[in-house]
Amino acid sequence: MPAVIATEGAWVPEGGLYELVRALKRLAEAGGAELKTGEPVERIEAGRVFAGGSVYEADFVVTDLDAVRLEALLPSGRTSVPKRLTPSGVATYAVMGELLPSGVPNRTVLLPADTEAFFASLESGEEPDQTVVFLNHYGPGEVYPNEKGTLTLQLAVPASGRSYDLADPLVAREMRRVEDALGLPRPLTSYLEDYFVLDPAYFAKWGAQAERCTVGAHPFWQIGPLHCPPYSDRGRPRLWRVGASVHPGGGVPAVLSGAMISTARLLGRLDS
Repeated sequence: MPAVIATEGAWVPEGGLYELVRALKRLAEAGGAELKTGEPVERIEAGRVFAGGSVYEADFVVTDLDAVRLEALLPSGRTSVPKRLTPSGVATYAVMGELLPSGVPNRTVLLPADTEAFFASLESGEEPDQTVVFLNHYGPGEVYPNEKGTLTLQLAVPASGRSYDLADPLVAREMRRVEDALGLPRPLTSYLEDYFVLDPAYFAKWGAQAERCTVGAHPFWQIGPLHCPPYSDRGRPRLWRVGASVHPGGGVPAVLSGAMISTARLLGRLDS
């Protein structure tokens, strides 16, 4: 993505990527769907979903839950923690009291000086000395319909389930590296009016592992078209998967592609 952005640029919907979610919501409701939020799924059985104290009857269940978390909700009740986990992250979303100096690019990516040491640290579950940093910022109304500027700062960290804030040594070190790379005249925090941090401890509330926030890393023979789990299997013909647990994987474009694949296959079986 950094190479694509550097050579061809990048485009986002006016109002940000969440506009895609809002558009899908309107499309689903126009098609007769009823959307419910704030009802955590407690159990999934054949033809029934237990969520938020209610029971929902269903001919088919389509889930975007992580594969390990899904297994824990099925009658098998299997729970496991993969030996290898993909990295987690620390994401800071901020409202800017003052814009960054003119000439600072909207999108900046910093790589660690020693990439081998970085990958080794994540593999062992230890914090790296330097990590991958993404910085995005926009002026008022530039992308989002805000009266003030916005900024996001994202760092890759081990899937430890721990909490972070801007004063954490790793985060503070990486912010200084950003400040030096961009030539900022003063600390990055001085430009922020308010912010909210999403870290491994936050993601662990919604993720697959009890105290982790990422999914297990697949061995090489289970990647790409050989990805496991599949969209559906013969043992559970009424259960279908979409989202990051299937191939092509996570991210808005990939999730939409996976949903289209799952829907096409499901409708194809019904027609046959």
